[in-house]
Amino acid sequence: MRPQHLKLKAGRDTPEVLFDADHGTLFISGRSMPEDAVEFFGPLHTWLEEYLAATDGTVELVLQLDYISSSSIKQLLRFLLILEKASAAGKKAMCIWKYAVDDDVMEMKGRELASMLVFPFEVEEYGDSEAQAYE
Repeated sequence: MRPQHLKLKAGRDTPEVLFDADHGTLFISGRSMPEDAVEFFGPLHTWLEEYLAATDGTVELVLQLDYISSSSIKQLLRFLLILEKASAAGKKAMCIWKYAVDDDVMEMKGRELASMLVFPFEVEEYGDSEAQAYE
């Protein structure tokens, strides 16, 4: 059985999460620096693995983060490796890393992650009018 939609509101230290099971769109935005990144991202990993096992559709992950801690980066990389494995198995999976205009740090982090992975991964800047485009 395919997982249902998943929606988590942004907290002070956690990002907003919108996973649309009907369209295969996964959107994570805001600040990611939870006290326990494993606890926060664990259910997201599980949701993605269950979703990929239940569908042959396209999966598009959009990351639009303002800040990400080192512990969140490790968990996010695990998330991206799940997508990479799915892509290698023939599923249509891609990631779009969006960073704010003039945010060189987030651009660099996106390019760093893209260089470590072997599946479609785009790094794009967005302007103020495009912020939170997936709401």
